[in-house]
Amino acid sequence: MLLKKRPQMVDKDEKKISTLLTLIFFCLIIVNMSPIMESITGIPYKTVSSFAKMFLAAGCVLYSPVLLRRFQPAMLFLPLFAAMIYLIQLVFFDKLQVFFSETFNSFITLCLPAMMYCFTLRDFEQLQKSFLKMSYLISGMTVLLFAVGYGAVQAYFAADSSYAQGLGYAYLIPILFLIQDYIKNKKIVSLLCAIGLSLFILIYASRGPLLGIGLFSVAYLYRTLFRKRNVLLIIIITSIAALFVIGFDQILLELLKLMQKLGINSRSMSLLTTNLVYDSGRGTIQQPLLREIAANPFLIRGINADYLLVGGYAHNIAIELLYEFGVVVGGGILLYIAWLVGRTAFSNITETARSICFIFMCASITSLLVSGTVWASQTFWIWYVLQRNVFKVSTAPDLHHQPAVR
Repeated sequence: MLLKKRPQMVDKDEKKISTLLTLIFFCLIIVNMSPIMESITGIPYKTVSSFAKMFLAAGCVLYSPVLLRRFQPAMLFLPLFAAMIYLIQLVFFDKLQVFFSETFNSFITLCLPAMMYCFTLRDFEQLQKSFLKMSYLISGMTVLLFAVGYGAVQAYFAADSSYAQGLGYAYLIPILFLIQDYIKNKKIVSLLCAIGLSLFILIYASRGPLLGIGLFSVAYLYRTLFRKRNVLLIIIITSIAALFVIGFDQILLELLKLMQKLGINSRSMSLLTTNLVYDSGRGTIQQPLLREIAANPFLIRGINADYLLVGGYAHNIAIELLYEFGVVVGGGILLYIAWLVGRTAFSNITETARSICFIFMCASITSLLVSGTVWASQTFWIWYVLQRNVFKVSTAPDLHHQPAVR
């Protein structure tokens, strides 16, 4: 009797893990959406943001028994690693503590819980279903917000020429899941939702998420076509892409004219049509860091040392790691990350698991190349743990498809 019930317990736990990981990104989107919601509903964004964080904390506590049931000694490595990093920073780089304490708090509260739950994940099909449901929900909420308060949204972004950088990156994961679902299953609703959220990013967010969408779409589509060995379709798509690149400037100009007629002011479109390589001031931040790396290439300066020099993070994972750890240690970490990228993209594992890892890899790497810090990137650390699980699960027996015990 006990043997018959065990697979059901595994399924329930898998569903809880997938639900919680989905909840993390849902709450992240709500937190970033809260200022826009305030302009429409009048509810203070701090109230909405606090409620979302409390809701997420309650979910982590509620589902914590899953971690106990699935405890593995290797799971202790995650908090021990965090504690070791904190002690090293405290002993050797005490001048950085004022900056590092905030980064470490973000890692402990945002990244570490997600990593712990990812560590126990085995059913990637269930995770994909949960994220797709969340993606549809976010699409519906976005449409509803615009239907109810389009004028308020326009006024919010026009007030101080601001743009929703955080929300754009938060939308990236749902968009990539929707694109993957359309390419794999040809669901029109997934394509429409992906286009809708992408248009929001194009109009109101920054260019970074657009880079992630483009790279993922091209890479995933070509990988799928090469696996099916559909040479004709590869040639057709390549030809269309070439024509798009040739007429890229004219296409952007026409889109910009259309948006202006509709009264829509898009920062990203304006930059794409006037100054494609505009770095939003990143060059003034990165140049001093590059000069210091060249002057002292082997010096280990510690996590968040870039804050001490330029007052913020480097906006590029390579510059960040090379400046913090020098070309030997930092370069070694970058080579390891490059190896993980190759393993995620080309290893022979199940398609669903590979797709999910590919999504988190594209979302994290593209964002870290132009913004953010690796030490507080949820998507990066989730990708790191998920790809570890993929290769562990791919060599383990499939509990969900074993013959029933009679």
